[in-house]
Amino acid sequence: DDFSLDASIIIGSTREVLNIIEWLEAGAHLVTVVPKLLEGMIVHPYSKETVQMFLDDAAKTEKA
Repeated sequence: DDFSLDASIIIGSTREVLNIIEWLEAGAHLVTVVPKLLEGMIVHPYSKETVQMFLDDAAKTEKA
């Protein structure tokens, strides 16, 4: 950014979810990932559990 060049930083060959986070924090504009790693970032066991708890609570409210 010191030279105001029109360029983007693209990262490839990602091996771990932690790498994706580190590269984005370091300023990468684009990180290529395989679907399995992307799923690891967005589908967490606690996320599924939290959604299920929400749905269970909503069902209880509807019955009341």
